[in-house]
Amino acid sequence: MQSAGITLAKWIHSGVSKDPRSTHLKMHGKVFDLSEGLYDPAVGRKIQPGELINCRCSKAPLVPGFARDERDRAAYEAATRLWLFDGITDR
Repeated sequence: MQSAGITLAKWIHSGVSKDPRSTHLKMHGKVFDLSEGLYDPAVGRKIQPGELINCRCSKAPLVPGFARDERDRAAYEAATRLWLFDGITDR
């Protein structure tokens, strides 16, 4: 994806588990850098969706110039500003 210029994605919680990880529920909808993942305080490091055992979370790539809705566009623009000016951490 990154070779195509896609560097950001939105975390998608699967919602299928009877006992979901609370941290993954909180991650749902958050934008993250594909090269880094998103910080999961339960494991103390950044992870990718689906990386942990029994995790069924996924990601929705945010393609520059193509947003499914206004919220995606706003999330992409906000995350891009954070990367450019703030050096994004675990947002």
